[in-house]
Amino acid sequence: MIKDYIQVNFSNEWYEPIITGGKTQTMRLPTSRWEVKEDDTVLANFQGTNKQALLEITKVGYKLFRSITETDARNCGFDSVAELKHYLETIYAFPMESYNRVYYYCFDVIGIIEEVGDDAS
Repeated sequence: MIKDYIQVNFSNEWYEPIITGGKTQTMRLPTSRWEVKEDDTVLANFQGTNKQALLEITKVGYKLFRSITETDARNCGFDSVAELKHYLETIYAFPMESYNRVYYYCFDVIGIIEEVGDDAS
């Protein structure tokens, strides 16, 4: 049942990259940290849409903001570390260099729910 899953939110711009495999990782501040572990299944909501996806968490960890790699950037759907860092600073609205750590979550799509009914919340 959909109600039983931990729900996580993504901007609607990430729906296509996630369901097509172009984005397999996300990064969050400690204050936006997901309470999940490897092998958990989460329900991803895409803001402003009626689309959802079931994601299986394959890896969870944290790293220093300055330690973000090119692999992290690609897995997060960006072409470079600079692009990913700029995006994070934009969505969190402050310079991230002063932040010690970011949490990362790697995932696989295991289901797509394109029409969310009234009883799915």
